[in-house]
Amino acid sequence: MKEKNLQIISDIINKLIPQTADEYVNEIIQMSWIGRSMADQLIMSRIKKKLFILFKKIFKLLKIKKVPKIIKKCFFYKMELSIIPQNFDIASKIFINKILDSMGRKPDKITVLDQPFEGCDPIKSYKYFNDPKAVIVNRDPRDHYLFVKNFGDKKFNFKNEIFLKQSL
Repeated sequence: MKEKNLQIISDIINKLIPQTADEYVNEIIQMSWIGRSMADQLIMSRIKKKLFILFKKIFKLLKIKKVPKIIKKCFFYKMELSIIPQNFDIASKIFINKILDSMGRKPDKITVLDQPFEGCDPIKSYKYFNDPKAVIVNRDPRDHYLFVKNFGDKKFNFKNEIFLKQSL
């Protein structure tokens, strides 16, 4: 019984969720091509950078215009472009519902999720869920104070009375 449950979970993680994600991405992209981004140069290992430069020089010397498949697989990958698709909200809602269903959500039961909404404006995220409800847990002002002091805006005033007015 335990092995059967593990197999079901494995199938969901390895097959259903990636398939659902691929369907979602294909729904919202307008264009795809094989290429590479400028960020690749920044994060590429030294060896891979040197190989890439070497291959570029060899291709230029030999006047090779078409890149061999083995080189494409090493340095190029599928890139996708999505510029404000018209169906983004609907496709996102369908995607979230499919993921929740694959995780065993029962339509007649309440589903509780940890932080499914944007923290500062939960209503913004409501459009992606069916009949959403949000429980907002207010933070202890001392936590907020330390967070803002360490990571926040330097213009923020840290005198206790002013801080409380700014943060509430």
